[in-house]
Amino acid sequence: MSFTGIRVEDVIRVCGGEAAGGAPPGWLGRALAGVATDTREDVNGKLFVPLKGEKFDGHDFIGAAFAGGALACLFGNAPGTYTGENKNRIIYANPTLKALLELAAYYKSLFSVKTIAITGSSGKTTTKELAAGVLSQKYNTLKTEANLNNQIGVPKTIFRLEERHEALVLEMGMNHFGEIRSLSVTARPDLAVITNIGFAHLENLGSREGILWAKSEIFDGMAPDAAAVLNGNDEYLRTLAGKRENIVWFGFGKANDFFAEEMERDGFGVSCRLRSPRYGLDIRVRIPAPGNHMVLNALAAAAAGSLLGVAPDGVRRGIEAFENCENRMDIYKAGGFTVLDDAYNANPASVKAALDVLAEQSGFKTAILGDMLELGAMGARLHVEIGEYAARKGVDRLIAVGPESARTRDGFERRKGPGQTAAYYPDAKEFAGIFKDEVMPGLDEGAVLIKASHGMALSGVAKILRGIYTGVRKH
Repeated sequence: MSFTGIRVEDVIRVCGGEAAGGAPPGWLGRALAGVATDTREDVNGKLFVPLKGEKFDGHDFIGAAFAGGALACLFGNAPGTYTGENKNRIIYANPTLKALLELAAYYKSLFSVKTIAITGSSGKTTTKELAAGVLSQKYNTLKTEANLNNQIGVPKTIFRLEERHEALVLEMGMNHFGEIRSLSVTARPDLAVITNIGFAHLENLGSREGILWAKSEIFDGMAPDAAAVLNGNDEYLRTLAGKRENIVWFGFGKANDFFAEEMERDGFGVSCRLRSPRYGLDIRVRIPAPGNHMVLNALAAAAAGSLLGVAPDGVRRGIEAFENCENRMDIYKAGGFTVLDDAYNANPASVKAALDVLAEQSGFKTAILGDMLELGAMGARLHVEIGEYAARKGVDRLIAVGPESARTRDGFERRKGPGQTAAYYPDAKEFAGIFKDEVMPGLDEGAVLIKASHGMALSGVAKILRGIYTGVRKH
């Protein structure tokens, strides 16, 4: 079923909306070509859903949507209050975000696809990519692109479903309580994966217990006996034991349903044996990305695939075909440097995992670490801990970037040994501007890690390295 199976009158019914008077003849029965939330997209023949953000209001672009050929537009104010042109093709539905989710839920219900939902404090995107790779060995699989994992991105992915699809892998992120619940109720997953409970979004959720509560909302749209694939090495997730009918554990150690043995690291990947006597999995696999955290991500994907009927050899092929997304532990050679570009996002667990990978590299080790955002009152202590950890892992030079990262430098200075040095730049944009001419010449050849929260924009430093060295090559 393509999106042309949805008519204007279906939108009104599903969203509990109200059509404006004087609609053109036959308009209610016309089929939509899709859904758009941005007039910079193709809106021709589609439903335009205006959304409100902190810095914009999509309602200001309804005229542009109609000019671009939109068949209908939602309007989030009282019926009869839209006075612009084409007002007879307005559907009043308030709030429009709720209408978007309701329409996505209806559209999803028209398809029979095996659906996996993935959340967690870190590793969501990597696990999503691995799980999609595994499922694609047996099913025609649609997945979340990039990190479109919020209340807008998840519906956008659902609206891409076509009759040919047999499986759907959705990444689900959040900043506040209730957001995962709304996504789960929209998607109705057959299986859920929670990678871990870390410190991300402490500012909004208050504690790791709060994060556990918010992530556990992923179960709210699932059947009571639907499988929950959980990290058995996570102390907070372990508290869910006995609280659901069907929990499948993955992690290090044979106490888990899926576990890893015989790990061998080569700096650019991990070879290991993935086993599950309970589910008939026993494979030797090379994960083409470094770090023990990648083994956990692969175990989660292996568990999800096995539970949905992918054969062991398909699990192996799917994992070995994995390719990292840009700025997510993307390792390449640039001149004399091995660059570990992990600049997309950062929280304490993911920064420590990245430092573990850096420690495995040869030569002089430089860590460029920016602020970890949304940590709330615990932010100061956690930045100090990261600095201390970097020193213990043998980082030769720490470059701390951003106002919060002064504490990262302080922690490093507290634990550093002979030959270890630290530099500090309070302004991330200024640092990126001077990096090529003032900072880079002082770096010794070896390995350079770039890691920070996305809002710090340190991905620009990685782009500079790529731009300077035309001989960039992947490992």
